[in-house]
Amino acid sequence: MSASNSARPGWYPDPSGQQGVERFWNGAAWTAQVRTSRSAKPANSVPDAASPGADHAKLWLASGLPSAGPGEIIPPRPLRLEDIIAGAARLMKAQPGWLIGFPAAVSAVMTLLWFGATAALGIRIISSIDVSAGSFFSLIVLLFLLIFAIELAAFAVIATAVVVVSAPAIRGKAIATRSTRDTIIASAPRLAGFMVVYGVLTLAPYVVGGVVLVTVPILLLFVPVGWAFTVWLVVRYSLAIPIILLEGATTLNAMRRSDQLIQGSWWRSLGIQVVALALMWCAFIVGYAVTFGLGLFLIGAGWAFYVAVVLLLYYDLTLRREGATPVLTREGSDD
Repeated sequence: MSASNSARPGWYPDPSGQQGVERFWNGAAWTAQVRTSRSAKPANSVPDAASPGADHAKLWLASGLPSAGPGEIIPPRPLRLEDIIAGAARLMKAQPGWLIGFPAAVSAVMTLLWFGATAALGIRIISSIDVSAGSFFSLIVLLFLLIFAIELAAFAVIATAVVVVSAPAIRGKAIATRSTRDTIIASAPRLAGFMVVYGVLTLAPYVVGGVVLVTVPILLLFVPVGWAFTVWLVVRYSLAIPIILLEGATTLNAMRRSDQLIQGSWWRSLGIQVVALALMWCAFIVGYAVTFGLGLFLIGAGWAFYVAVVLLLYYDLTLRREGATPVLTREGSDD
């Protein structure tokens, strides 16, 4: 096999001709990872490039579900829930500076901005209590929106860092600090449009609930329907972040492609993300129970873990549906 070969990543007979030895092909080149040959399985035969991605997925899934080899972040096949969760944890362990330390620093800056915004508007909010109910309510809403905008910006920076760092790490590429930093700075603004859409989707139930509470309280019975619809949309578009950053798609095109990849796997995608969020919130609660500083540290790390899970879900679904994934085949992968 050569760099131009379309064979999927996996274990194949050693090209040196050694009997009983397999070497790992990462999709672009042979690696230094070898192992003793196992009994022949469909997943270890060279895939036919003309076959649909779904056929490749069936071959992988029908095999013995090989585990990740030495030094591998994830196994070279469609992933199960445990593969995705464990893979996200391995990514963070492999790049603790970028995927734990950097998100923690971003969350610390975010918290300082929160306190700054609260201090700037707090005096005005207190002084407006006896002046006008409308003015008091407007300032509260303004503060909430300002804090929410700061949070979205912090999440965009963390998400960009996770995808930019994790993609080459999955491919076994070295990560240069300077070029990675420059790539994060250059790529973060590309998520701005999607963050606005994501923010609107997230805030919609609160806005609708507030309006209903003030006008026709009995309609609050229908608010859970609005929450359910929001969850449905958020899951459908959850893959937009890696699509924007890895495929260079615009916000709308990324949302369309995310929807296409999620179709038929909505409940599974929801379940995987719920598990990730549950683990993240458990870490938050334990962290804040110990000390505020630990809880603050875990905000950024928790977000990074969730984005890593979403990235591996994207890897899994593109591999299942298309037989290939930009996480492994993207050009210019040394950034």
